[in-house]
Amino acid sequence: MTTQHAMAMKRSIMQKEAPTMMEKQAPMKEQPSRVPNGSAIKAVIFDYDGVLVDSLHIGFEAYQEIAAFANSKGFSTVDEFKEAQTQGYLTTMKEWGIVTPEQIRMAGIIYQESTKKRHGSIRLPHNLKKTLDELSKKYTLAICSATYVTIISDALSRHGLHGYFRHITGHEDYRGKTKPDPMVIQTCLARLNIKPHEAVYVGDMVHDIRMGKAANIKTIIVHGSSWNTKDTLASEKPDVLIEAFSDLCKVLS
Repeated sequence: MTTQHAMAMKRSIMQKEAPTMMEKQAPMKEQPSRVPNGSAIKAVIFDYDGVLVDSLHIGFEAYQEIAAFANSKGFSTVDEFKEAQTQGYLTTMKEWGIVTPEQIRMAGIIYQESTKKRHGSIRLPHNLKKTLDELSKKYTLAICSATYVTIISDALSRHGLHGYFRHITGHEDYRGKTKPDPMVIQTCLARLNIKPHEAVYVGDMVHDIRMGKAANIKTIIVHGSSWNTKDTLASEKPDVLIEAFSDLCKVLS
């Protein structure tokens, strides 16, 4: 065999075995896992902020207005705001000196008013209605959020989304409790007459994962518009972690 022939054969083998430069630069996108025992699911329960709406910018501004009321410097950046969200609303209020019932009530009013005046700039996830259409054919849909029901209802009405959801539970329904207390999701389950293993909760934050575990309900976390970072969410080990709302049908099928 000539040297030239041998080199040609070697090149042919390398081309068959080695990945091309294009393959190296564009690895296959990792597919999200499916919900464990998904066939038992009867209800899909959604958080509001960060899931049904991309409201990070609105939440940030609302907190800044509360900080001004409390003569606090608030948050310097959105990332700082995201980090604070892992500790919970009431903890942040306490750090800002908002501790009496009247102060907490006033902070709640400021949050509601700030959110309402910015509703026009709220963003909806890509393919939101299409995804809800598909899910509503198979599951009972509901909302369980720490946000005020009045805020949620107003947004749903603005965007023609009210008809998708059988129940909405919010801040007014939890008798002073908040996530990750399992009582929050248990309130919604009771209204739906659904057992924990028959539902999945779609959230976007660490508290949603912790609440799900405390209530023995599976969690799907959407990180694309979350009020927490993706790494923080992954460290809490939700049942499923997805990037976009439109991935829901895929992981529930």
